Order: sequence, then C-alpha cells, then structure tokens
Amino acid sequence: MALKKAQLKQQLIQLLAAFETGSRADLRTQVLSLLPVWDTLKELGTSLVPADMAKSARDRILFYLRQYPCQIISHKEIMIVAGISEWARRVRELRVEYGWSIMSGKTSRDMQEAGELVNMPDCSAMKPEDYILVNEHQDRDAA
Repeated sequence: MALKKAQLKQQLIQLLAAFETGSRADLRTQVLSLLPVWDTLKELGTSLVPADMAKSARDRILFYLRQYPCQIISHKEIMIVAGISEWARRVRELRVEYGWSIMSGKTSRDMQEAGELVNMPDCSAMKPEDYILVNEHQDRDAA
C-alpha cells in the first residue's frame, strides 16, 4: 500500500508539473489538464484507508470518523477519504439509515442554542460544514 501511495504522489507531482498556466493555454485546455490531477488526488485520498477495512465511500467515511471519535472533522477531510462528490449524502445515510450519531456543525449550534448539548464534547469551535462522531456505538433502533 505504501508503494501505491508513493506512486500516486509521484504521478500527482508529474501531472502538476505538466500543468500549463501560461497565457497560451486557453481555459478549457487548463481545465481538461486538471482532470487527471483531480482523479489522482481522489485515488490517493481513498488509498489512505486500508481497502480491507472499507471498500465503499460510506465505509471509508465511517472508518475515518471512528478513528477520531468526539473530534471535530472538517468536511474537506471527509471529502478526501470518501473520494466521491456525494460524500454528504453518505454522511446522512450513516446518520439516518444506519444509526450513527454524527452531528454537523449546524446541528451542534442549534442544539447549543437550545441548551441540549449536555454531556457532549465541546462543539463551540465547529463550523457549519464540520462533523463529529458523538458516539462510537451504532444505534440501529435510531435508524
């Protein structure tokens, strides 16, 4: 796995080095040349989570959140490990369909204003697009 990460990193460096920012390249050419960069970065991000631990984006997100329970996680971190544009939908699925207690920054702010954050981690620093796994145990009945 370390070899794959190293290869992806090298590929990413080569792609970025080949990216032309000069005035000769038109906008579409520049955008098209960034597509392989984007794809390689997504592949590198998803390779950070062991494939035998998590095969899907939802599994990778859950794996990552469970590695850092009760810690504020940026949406950008989740986006990297998920490797898909629909990462927010997968977070909602984990919360609503699978019973994982994942709270967004917006929810924590609403709960804090209502005085409902008793016996909870300090969420005052959370931004609306941040997330926190409040409880490490799945509640299938809540799903």
